Amino acid sequence: MFGWLKKRKKPKAPVLERVPRYCHPGKAGKRILCPEPDCKGITHVYNFKWSTLVCARCGESNNKYDWYLAPVDHRIDSRDHAFMEEKRK
Repeated sequence: MFGWLKKRKKPKAPVLERVPRYCHPGKAGKRILCPEPDCKGITHVYNFKWSTLVCARCGESNNKYDWYLAPVDHRIDSRDHAFMEEKRK
């Protein structure tokens, strides 16, 4: 009778995207996530006129295109970093 309920899939975790070449943060800016696997640092940027950025949490310097755009309505946790590592391979 309620077979459609059983077929429903669990929502997937949001996919983290790297900072694209032509990215515009807009008036409110964008949150970016540190690419280091041991760090969960989030930085808020208002422009992308830089080539490298030092994470305030772990102190590592990373290229602009290595950073990830943080989802707007999602809390960052360790599962996201595990997903990023799988995606790199």
